[in-house]
Amino acid sequence: MECRKISDLMMKYMDRDISDVESEKLYTHVKGCSDCNMEFEILKSVLHSVEELPELDLSYGFETKVMQSIKTQQKEKSMLFGVGVVGLISFVCYIGIFFTLPLIKASGIMDLLMYYISSGFAYVIGELLSGFITTILYIGKLFTLRDLLMNQYMDIVNIGLVIAMLNMIIFRSIKYQHN
Repeated sequence: MECRKISDLMMKYMDRDISDVESEKLYTHVKGCSDCNMEFEILKSVLHSVEELPELDLSYGFETKVMQSIKTQQKEKSMLFGVGVVGLISFVCYIGIFFTLPLIKASGIMDLLMYYISSGFAYVIGELLSGFITTILYIGKLFTLRDLLMNQYMDIVNIGLVIAMLNMIIFRSIKYQHN
């Protein structure tokens, strides 16, 4: 049986959603495949360690803080949508100018056209800077949320277990990419 299918059975084992027949296939394969055996032992160790963690008791107002952060991010996304619409309208205007450029050249109003182009570039650069600043603000909020979560839970959760779980996820994804 392929190691990929066995890996799926390992996940069913972790979820406690494995039949007796599947369990037998899993244990039979693991006995003969050192890579799968190592992965399965690590997964069982992580599962056992996670099961021993104490129940989390969320601090008062934690849910309110998280929901407020989500609402703030949604407002910023809607603002970005508005900026996108303005950018699209500006693009359409500049396309219109591009097609009317020969007429403008013929009418002798190049100075006016140059003024609009320079104003447009200034606007686009301003919007790009605004988008960049908004991105930095999002990253800052993500760090703030991460710090909030870490302050709430790191005194309870063993960081080593979290790292082990992340390493297993990375190991598994690398293994799938090579299969």
